[in-house]
Amino acid sequence: MLGLFAAHIVLDELQIDNIAVTPELRGHGIGSLLLTAGLTLARRADCLTAHLEVRSANLPARQLYLKAGFREVGRRPRYYLNPPDDAITMTSEL
Repeated sequence: MLGLFAAHIVLDELQIDNIAVTPELRGHGIGSLLLTAGLTLARRADCLTAHLEVRSANLPARQLYLKAGFREVGRRPRYYLNPPDDAITMTSEL
């Protein structure tokens, strides 16, 4: 497996649950390809917005989302466990 994209659609919104890439393959654009494909499918399904949460410490993922047009809209303190971390909530118009 190279990676995965997990999301669900509720009405006209895409909720991205997870994007993961096999650790030894990170940094080769696979995450970007998965995100682009997922957003393309969401647009075809008439979604208007996309939402996600990302660990505040996950700077590569945050940069990926910002580059794809997402913007930070909030923070959820202590959202993640093991290790503890805040979630940054992000959204994008499709």
